[in-house]
Amino acid sequence: MNQFKTLPLTCPCCAKVFDSFQLRHPLKSDIQYTDFFQAFHGAQPLNYSIHTCPHCGFSGQEKEFKQKDLNEDLKKKIKAKLMPLMSQHNVFSGQQYEYAAMIAQWSGDAELRIAKLHLKAAWCYRNARGREGEKKCLKNAITSYTQAYNNKEIPDSDKSQYMYLIGELHRRIGELAKAADWFEKAKDYALSEKDHKWVAELALQQKTDPKDYIQREKPYMERLLSDF
Repeated sequence: MNQFKTLPLTCPCCAKVFDSFQLRHPLKSDIQYTDFFQAFHGAQPLNYSIHTCPHCGFSGQEKEFKQKDLNEDLKKKIKAKLMPLMSQHNVFSGQQYEYAAMIAQWSGDAELRIAKLHLKAAWCYRNARGREGEKKCLKNAITSYTQAYNNKEIPDSDKSQYMYLIGELHRRIGELAKAADWFEKAKDYALSEKDHKWVAELALQQKTDPKDYIQREKPYMERLLSDF
């Protein structure tokens, strides 16, 4: 059975105090998607990793609520763009990631971090069977991942995995020709690497006989996606 912990937070934008929740002891399932979303039994940790101030809309991980020197221009943008949205009584987890991505973009964060937030927003919508929201966020993730790739933000040791992921996200929104191009790049690059033969195999599978679920865990990509 899932356990929850109350998490008191102070907003670094408006200074209001509120309670959020943390999921304790999540139990991993054997289901992993081919865009590397790892499912869990019961409540999903994904839904409790980003917290949103119900007063102004500031959204981020727990550590981001400990900031003491939030930029005044950033505060103005949050209050202008997100505060009006807080009339909703409950903010959906996918929206929380979208708000966090907006704040990351306004803060000038790396495109790779912004891309991960968009992808996790898409996963939240998928869990809620919100196909349009998922597709919108997948498109945003593709844009940011591609920009991160072009900006050379991705280390050479991780390139094949991200090439594959960009291809898989294109596939999931029906852009099959673009997906095939990225799968081919991923396969060729992975074959030149020491420990990434699995990426080449997965890229070839998704290009020729695509699946929605993965056959075994890939801890490499799980590590990269969890590291904001």
